Amino acid sequence: MRATKPEGGVDSLDRGIGEVVDGDDRGKGEGELVDDAAGAVEGETEEGGEREGGVEAVAERKGAGERAPGREIEGAEVEAAPAARVEGGAISIFSLTKTLAASIASVPNRPSPSSIPPRAGAASLLLAIMLKIKTPKTQRAKRALDNRAPKIVENAKKTLILHGTKTSGVVNAVLMQIYHMKRDNAVKYTKKNENIRPFESGGETSLEFFSLKTDCSLFVFGSHSKKRPNNLVLGRMFDHHIYDLVEVGVDNFKSTETFGYDKKLTPRIGSKPFFAFIGEGFESVEELKQLKEVLLDLFRGEVVENLNLAGIDHVFVCTAVSPTTVFFTHCALRLKKSGTLVPRMELVEVGPSMDLVIRRHRLPNDSVKKEATKTTSDQPKKKIKNVSSDIVQGKIGRIYIPDQKAGSIPLSNDIKGLKRERREAKKSKRAQETGENEAKKQKTCSDDHKLIGN
Repeated sequence: MRATKPEGGVDSLDRGIGEVVDGDDRGKGEGELVDDAAGAVEGETEEGGEREGGVEAVAERKGAGERAPGREIEGAEVEAAPAARVEGGAISIFSLTKTLAASIASVPNRPSPSSIPPRAGAASLLLAIMLKIKTPKTQRAKRALDNRAPKIVENAKKTLILHGTKTSGVVNAVLMQIYHMKRDNAVKYTKKNENIRPFESGGETSLEFFSLKTDCSLFVFGSHSKKRPNNLVLGRMFDHHIYDLVEVGVDNFKSTETFGYDKKLTPRIGSKPFFAFIGEGFESVEELKQLKEVLLDLFRGEVVENLNLAGIDHVFVCTAVSPTTVFFTHCALRLKKSGTLVPRMELVEVGPSMDLVIRRHRLPNDSVKKEATKTTSDQPKKKIKNVSSDIVQGKIGRIYIPDQKAGSIPLSNDIKGLKRERREAKKSKRAQETGENEAKKQKTCSDDHKLIGN
């Protein structure tokens, strides 16, 4: 079968693939999306044979045997790669990934095959194809892209707050309370998101797109259903891809308005909090250990080295009630005199408070975890020329000194050492002359006395 040449511009490829993802195919599983996408990238030749034309961008609807013709791709010579072979009505994601990556290799402003993960989900791959890669044309744009790129020392983490297809009043109140506590580093969307299902394959595409758009590395996704009422999904991102997930249910929720306290104790926005994790489960239970890490990243704010004790005004208290339940509350700190340098602290509950019941969790991949937890100490140290270290002497440096040739350097008469020698020579000569003159005078006086005596 020969691949026909599309007619029209680059948008035909987007339309052909986009029709598989959007429209009537919403809510399909990954396998169905893969089967539909296989029809969009069709064309197969014998080994060693050459293809004529480009890629046939078609979108095949379920139950309809019609194909939507594409348009010519201007400014690009596209050679169609062999499609993934379908055996028994199923197609592997890896084969489809290679097919789509090779098909768009020469299309301008498209991601290169090396930039696409080898086993990415079908929906994630289709989204990566449709997104155009724009190279920065100014230094300002380049600095903005560098600021978004992963770093050894990260910027302050922003949180993305999203609503699911259906939410309850409790979930809405929890999301609003989290947004108020992280107002300086949070982005909140109010529209419903039907395509976001973080734990399902292909359901993370929109979530990763929003993370890339808002430059958020943390997210809180709220939903409500009969199977999982008052549901919260807390997760972290690495390079705008999902790193790990924790799903919890919210029970016994109390908002800030239900607590009576002095408004002067209200925590300030941007202040650093204390964390108190009470219970052995945070050190032994895998789910609680992961929830502890996610809560720390969610509320810790920017990482600093020094703190002013007067600026610490609130604390998050997490108590492990059982291996799957954590009591979470927010308290204000009241500092009082204690007669010592360390003041006495009193806790005043200001809310919100709730019980978090762990339902599902997903740990990060080992290779991704190794890349995400890389620190400066893991980086190979750059070798400094002529510098070595010794256990006893410490840091040792070696410098190059050329031959001075001191024997052939002519000496000047204006050298201070020579002047000092001259002064000393004159002084000794003067003293010697003075001594000779006194000796002559004494001799003359003695001669005069002899003449007078005669």
